[in-house]
Amino acid sequence: MRKITKDQLKKMQKARREAQPKLAVKLTDELEIWMDERNYILKNDKGDVLGYFGSLVPLIWDIFHEEFKLSLKEKAELEEIVKKVDMAEKYIRSLAKKLEGLQQLG
Repeated sequence: MRKITKDQLKKMQKARREAQPKLAVKLTDELEIWMDERNYILKNDKGDVLGYFGSLVPLIWDIFHEEFKLSLKEKAELEEIVKKVDMAEKYIRSLAKKLEGLQQLG
C-alpha cells in the first residue's frame, strides 16, 4: 500500500485549487458551460460569468425554465429530466469518491 506524504498532499490540494476551468459544453452561440473542480460555470459568448452552479440541476432549471417559456406539460417533462440528472450526478460523484479512495490506497 502506497502512502501519501504531507508534502504530496499539499501539492495535490494546491493543484486542485489552481486548476483552470475547462469548456464542457457549448449550448448555443451565446451560452457555454465550463467546469472546474467544484462548479459548473455558465458563461456567455464574451466570457462573462452568468452563474456558478454546484450541481447540474439548478443550471438546467435556470436555462430551460427561465430562458424558454414552457407549457405546463413541458415543465413537467423538464422536472422529470432534472430528477434523472440529479440521480445520475449523485451516482457519478459517489463513483468518483470511491475511485479517489482506491487511488489513495493503491
